[in-house]
Amino acid sequence: MNLEDKLAHFSKFCITDARSKADKIIADYQDALDKAFEEYKHDENRRAAMQLNIEAEKIKREGNRRISIEQTALKKQIGTEHEKLKEAVFCELTQRLDEFMKTPAYNKLIEAQIQAVLDFADSDTAEIYIDPKDEAMLDGLVQKYGNILRLSKDSFMGGTKAVIAAKNILIDNSFAKKLDDARESSKLELGGAFNG
Repeated sequence: MNLEDKLAHFSKFCITDARSKADKIIADYQDALDKAFEEYKHDENRRAAMQLNIEAEKIKREGNRRISIEQTALKKQIGTEHEKLKEAVFCELTQRLDEFMKTPAYNKLIEAQIQAVLDFADSDTAEIYIDPKDEAMLDGLVQKYGNILRLSKDSFMGGTKAVIAAKNILIDNSFAKKLDDARESSKLELGGAFNG
């Protein structure tokens, strides 16, 4: 082998070795780039997922806030409508009570209430008050039950009130009391108002 062949062989060996080293460096660099790219993608996906969760929570909170505002407004509107309806019902009920007070059934109710007080009082003295609207009934009731009946100074919309001093008891069978009780409980169970 002459010098030229040796140089060509050495040159070929150096070039092959340099190419091999360059290919390895390029491959290592490409692996490092691929790894860095995968890490970057992973980080970006994680950031995007976090941002998505943050935005979803924000939307959820905003939705809940709006729902809460709507629920509050609806509850207020329902409450207002309930009060209007309740007032209309009680207005109608008051009118019907006024009509009822003009019937013979009302006279029977008053007498039943008086008799119930007398039965409860037994031998104790009772004072029974009727509404000023019922003044026309007073004489007939006094004749039937005696001087235990009084005309109240204050109106209580009909019915009776009674005091049994010996037992320290007030019996309030007035329509005003029954309406107040019904108003407080928001129940319209006033059927008992006509039964004493």
